[in-house]
Amino acid sequence: MINPKIAPDTNVFVSACIFLHIPEPGSEIKDEFHDEAIKLFDFFMKQYPKKIGCILPEVKRESEYVLGKAVKRVVSLHSSENPILKEANYKIYAKMMVGARIRLENLAQFLESEDLDKQQVVANLKEVKDMSAHLKGKWAKSDKSDRQLEKFQKSRSNSQDEQILAEAITLMQKVERDGQACDFMIASFDGGFFSPRTVLGRVFDAVTREIWARFKIRCGSPAAILSRSGGRSQDQ
Repeated sequence: MINPKIAPDTNVFVSACIFLHIPEPGSEIKDEFHDEAIKLFDFFMKQYPKKIGCILPEVKRESEYVLGKAVKRVVSLHSSENPILKEANYKIYAKMMVGARIRLENLAQFLESEDLDKQQVVANLKEVKDMSAHLKGKWAKSDKSDRQLEKFQKSRSNSQDEQILAEAITLMQKVERDGQACDFMIASFDGGFFSPRTVLGRVFDAVTREIWARFKIRCGSPAAILSRSGGRSQDQ
């Protein structure tokens, strides 16, 4: 296959950063998607110094913004299930936050970061918003059976995802202008924009199929993207 270029969504980047081992009572606190997310970054590290992964400006900005909220949610969830952890809630949060920020910086080193033409991003964002309008119209006229399209329609705002997609398109165009053919992919857990949604074993992917049809960008879970790019997984 042609060279893969993989952009982790914000949820993947943040999930990979949230992990803490606690000697007493001998347990781990981590985001529920951490293990799958970190496998993707392990793959990036194995390919280094070749940078297969890339970080988009909106993902970098959003990750720094939501990291604290994500750590707090994970700590609160684990503390509610374990009385010993609940007593040390604040100390655990502080320690986990420090570790998560360090990981965010360290993992970013294995991702390519490019300056993008802002005018081109704006032009591509218009194309993405046209796609969103089409999908919402499709939902209104359809039998409403596609669960990914349902989640997309119910989202209060897809503006951040639209911005990420516009930046991904711009980066792919830049890579191609430089004479490098690439298989551009976005890895995500969202189930409503960048990754298919699975319900009772059935896969719904109306949105991701539309992204591929219009922009030739593949979207899926980190495990699916890893499998396609030759790093195994899809859950091994």
